[in-house]
Amino acid sequence: MNDLRLKKNANKRKAAKKEKAACWKNLNGRRYVDDILATQVVPYMSKHKKVKIFMHDNAPAHGKGAAASLAAQYLAKKKIKVMKWPANSPDFNPIELVWKWIKGKVAGKILRTREEIIKEYTFWWKKLPLETYRRWCEKLPELMKETKKSKGWTQFQ
Repeated sequence: MNDLRLKKNANKRKAAKKEKAACWKNLNGRRYVDDILATQVVPYMSKHKKVKIFMHDNAPAHGKGAAASLAAQYLAKKKIKVMKWPANSPDFNPIELVWKWIKGKVAGKILRTREEIIKEYTFWWKKLPLETYRRWCEKLPELMKETKKSKGWTQFQ
């Protein structure tokens, strides 16, 4: 009886892990435009007129081929300038520190559904103190100097 319960729990954990991975792996160009750019980025940039340039890395959903074209066309239509960013170079993007922080908060939790994942990440996204994010941004010039000195290695690698 006890062995059966352990096996069921192990199977639940495996299924949750698989679903969590599938949730993020399935981000394609269309979902990037519909679920992120249209609902988050464009409204934010429209509201905050001081934000002049949008920067995203070269993840497959927004950095290569047809997906990039879809995102680029959408952003151009919305008159949003995009910073040019070389492939495999998210080193100076403060969002990498945000994701690292959130992943640290979420690590070890069993999230079984896409909704649970979104709820947990959203919770921690809202909990990140703005002052912490500002400090990370202020560190970027120093990080750039260190990266140049070390011939390209950064804390994100």
